[in-house]
Amino acid sequence: MRAGQVVSRDLSKLGISVQLKTYEFGTWLTRLQKGEFQLAISWSLDGPTPYNFYKWLLSPRTVVPVGEVAAANWHRLGDAEADELLVRFERAGTTEEQHALMSAVQRRFSATAPAIPLFPNPSWGESNSRRFTGFPTEQNPYARLAPHAEPDSLLVLTELVPRER
Repeated sequence: MRAGQVVSRDLSKLGISVQLKTYEFGTWLTRLQKGEFQLAISWSLDGPTPYNFYKWLLSPRTVVPVGEVAAANWHRLGDAEADELLVRFERAGTTEEQHALMSAVQRRFSATAPAIPLFPNPSWGESNSRRFTGFPTEQNPYARLAPHAEPDSLLVLTELVPRER
């Protein structure tokens, strides 16, 4: 809500009138997934490479009509040029090729501006080692602790062991 207020205020300074509407989370998410908004603040997908972030913001393969529930790409923009680069990334054989392709996708993202990143994806989590040990720590940061982080949550589950009593 606070981020929406800040964005609304800043757009107002540019002469753009914004009416901030807040909804209960379920209503907000349904409207977002169905494309029933003009401007929204939400999240994007991440992963071990920028591929997921860009695929779900740029690929025509992820676009569904307004009114239908979309898994992501809620703004429903599909860029064929970016998608071709993403397909090539899927088949890339070297890290260097992947980097070059993601640089080109990033340029398409900047050119099409389907979304405006406001801040990097913070990642946090909480654990309790009273019954289990093996959670990621500052000394052993093998995965993000956030329960929604994939595949990290699976990695955490494979490292947990019952605490001996």
